[in-house]
Amino acid sequence: MRETSLLLAGGMKKEKAQKAAELLKEGLKEKNIMAEVTFVNTYEVTDLKSLEEGHDMVISTATGNLNTSLPVLQGLCLLYPWMGTGKLYEEVEKNL
Repeated sequence: MRETSLLLAGGMKKEKAQKAAELLKEGLKEKNIMAEVTFVNTYEVTDLKSLEEGHDMVISTATGNLNTSLPVLQGLCLLYPWMGTGKLYEEVEKNL
């Protein structure tokens, strides 16, 4: 099983972020990827550069730009599952 460490960035409450993180972990587990997910509230932190170390990529549920050198993947589907999460999981897999 492969492992990854992800930053989940978005402006949402902690409870909603936990649900999104669990959905992300479960979806990646089906692709044999064990993910560690750290939530960053973009209302409080806009510069992600200081949080990059030890993380492989950013999953963004924000609509604005994020200041990071890590690959940023669009993760709005975690908040709106009817959009389909399959493409996000495939993108994470490609970026490992």
